Amino acid sequence: MKDLMTTANRTREEASAEIARAQTNPDLTPSAKGRRIAEIRTKANREIERLGREYAAAQVASRDDAHRALFGLTFKVGATEADKTAAQASYRDAIFRADALADSRHALRVMGRAQMVDDKILMKAVAAVSYERGWDAVLRDYAATSETVAAALNELMLSEQRRTNLQVRTNAGMTFSMIPETSEERTVRMQTPSANAA
Repeated sequence: MKDLMTTANRTREEASAEIARAQTNPDLTPSAKGRRIAEIRTKANREIERLGREYAAAQVASRDDAHRALFGLTFKVGATEADKTAAQASYRDAIFRADALADSRHALRVMGRAQMVDDKILMKAVAAVSYERGWDAVLRDYAATSETVAAALNELMLSEQRRTNLQVRTNAGMTFSMIPETSEERTVRMQTPSANAA
C-alpha cells in the first residue's frame, strides 16, 4: 500500500513540475498554456484516482485476508469433501455456541476448556465472537496458542488501525486528492463560450 502512496505522490510531483514548466514557457500563448496544463492535470488526476481505488481495495483485502487467516477454516492438503463439510458444520455449531456467551469472563472459561482439549474450531469461534465484541483479553489468550495466530491477530489489528486511524486516513486523503485547477485553466474556461449558451 505504501508503494501506491509513493506512486501517487510521484505522479503529483511530476505533474506539478510539468505544470510549472508550462506556466513559464514563453513560447505558449495564455490559451495554449491553459490547454496544456489541463491535459497534464487531467492525466495525472486520472492516475491518482486509479491509485486511490487500488489503495482502498488493498486496505479491504488486507483486512479480509487477516480476518480469514485468524477466524476462517483451513483444511489439510488432501482433505475430502466430507471432511470439509464436517468441519464447516462443526464451525457453524461452535459459532452458535460462542455467540451465546454472555461476557468476556465466560468466553475466557470456554476458551480455556477448548485449549485443554485442543478444540481448534471452538477456539476459533470464541475468538471470532470476542473480536466482534471487543473482548481483548480473550483475543490475547487465543493469540498465545501459537505464533501463527499471534501474527495473524497482529496483522488484523494493524489493518484495522490503518483503516480507522485519523492521521493515516488524512495522509491517504491528501495523497489521493485531485490536483486543483490552475488560474491559467480557469482563464481559458471563462473565455470559452458555454456549450449551453444560446
